[in-house]
Order: sequence, then C-alpha cells, then structure tokens
Amino acid sequence: WVMSVGTTPSSNSYLHFGFAADNTLKVDLYAGDNVNSTATVTDNFWHHIAVSYNNSSGATRLYLDGTDVTPADSVMTTFAGTNDFRIGQAFNTEFFEGAVDEVKVWSGVKLDFSDRFAPIPGDTSGLVLYYKLNEGQDLETFDQTGSLNTGLFNGTMDNSDWISSGAYDTPPVIVSR
Repeated sequence: WVMSVGTTPSSNSYLHFGFAADNTLKVDLYAGDNVNSTATVTDNFWHHIAVSYNNSSGATRLYLDGTDVTPADSVMTTFAGTNDFRIGQAFNTEFFEGAVDEVKVWSGVKLDFSDRFAPIPGDTSGLVLYYKLNEGQDLETFDQTGSLNTGLFNGTMDNSDWISSGAYDTPPVIVSR
C-alpha cells in the first residue's frame, strides 16, 4: 500500500490506497467497500497516482497520470477512521516496494492534476499536507504547508537511502520495485 490512515483494522475505519495484486490502483476501506481502477501499472516508470474521496457522498475517483481510471459510479461508504497517516505501509506488516515522492493531501475533492509535473508552493489554497520527500538527511520529512506535521520514518533508513527521484524528469526515469 502506498498510503493508509487508521490504526484499527475494522470495517470502514482503516483506509488504504495503492496497488492491488493485479497491478490496478485500489482504494479500500478495510472489511468494507473498495474501488479498483480500470488500468494497470506494470512498468518501472514514475507515475502520478491519486485518489479523490468525498466522505459526505462516498464518491470515489482514482487517477493515473492525471487520467480518471475509475469504473463508472464508484461510491464507498463513510470513512470512520482516525489516527496515523502512513506512507508506504499498512497494518504494520504490509510495505510498499517502490519509491514515493511528492505526497500531497488536499482539504477538498481535487479534479485538476495539472500541477503534478512540478513542486508547488506550500501555501497553495486547499493544500493541508505536503511532503516533498527530498530532504536527504536523517529520518524526517517536513510538511511544506507550514502546519508543522513532520513525518518520521521507521526502520533502518539512513542518509544513503535518500535518492533523487527524477519524478519530474523527461523521459520518465526507471525505478525498481
């Protein structure tokens, strides 16, 4: 999983977003609803992936490189979880095998991803969390919005594990999974 929220795996209280075993994008409410994309990712190139979820209506959309890849009328039930926001991990046992760069969380439903090709200002309207993941030092990543939501890495990462992403390079940079 690329991202998860919640600490108790129970119905509708643990949300995860990432790749399913069949290489489709997937957003899932543990033991609840889930939505899989209509497209797969099988190469080793950087891709922009996004989920847009409206907790009031349940409307859910998945995006791959700015294109909506959601089956028609995808709706999930209300997410009731709280607590930890995790990047690259779910359930304390499932870890994303790949590279992650430029994590952004918005306060509302986002439909325009034209800003996916470059870093954006931390004070952009509606942006509530922004990790560039390019600090290159120690086990911390800093929220660019000024909200002081410092991200802490778990495990045995050291300064040599930081990489230059190439996420904005042309042509796409090959990364290993």
